[in-house]
Amino acid sequence: MSSRMIGKALTNEEMLWRAYQYYATNRQEIENRSGVSGHKQGAEMG
Repeated sequence: MSSRMIGKALTNEEMLWRAYQYYATNRQEIENRSGVSGHKQGAEMG
């Protein structure tokens, strides 16, 4: 596996912040998904 990096490496905090921003921006669409992989839809509570 190559250790070559393209662009700036992100810290864990930066990755989590970007993931949260994506979720916050796309929350309605994510909640309304159906018929897709479990990794691409919201989990049921409980």
